Amino acid sequence: MIRVCDYLCYPVISGLKKDERRARLAGTPILERTFAIMNTGPQVTFTSDFFKPVPGEEEQTNPGCYGKAWATWLAERLQERGVPVEGVIPEDFGWIVMISRKPFMLWLACSNTEDSTNEWMVYPVAELSVTQRLFKRVDPAPELERLRSHLAELVPLIPGVTNIVWE
Repeated sequence: MIRVCDYLCYPVISGLKKDERRARLAGTPILERTFAIMNTGPQVTFTSDFFKPVPGEEEQTNPGCYGKAWATWLAERLQERGVPVEGVIPEDFGWIVMISRKPFMLWLACSNTEDSTNEWMVYPVAELSVTQRLFKRVDPAPELERLRSHLAELVPLIPGVTNIVWE
């Protein structure tokens, strides 16, 4: 299984097609694959038939990459809990729920797992600027933990959810 964060390192191996990136990343330990200025929280995967691919969403992501319904549901639940959400945005790996852009970009990566339409994943990401990273002026850990806590409470509420695994 290719984790969503494998696709987030595309600047490191830019110019390669998705299948070439997968082949290049296949045997590499995860810590060596992640993009240097992104901090990620734990990933949770689960199975649910509740979310279905939305017609045309592959045109906004990549073939076989889904998650719009999952990301939209998650954004709505977060807003109900008082978490500000700036929007649901397509990416090549799936969808992101943008939480904030200041003082750093904070978002949730949402996608199906490879070749599945009923296995889903999500994890929080804090994207710091190079300056923030170099001078350690911002600590994203509390915000990542806050999102992890919301995920821990929301994922079990998904209709028909099974096989919840935290990595």
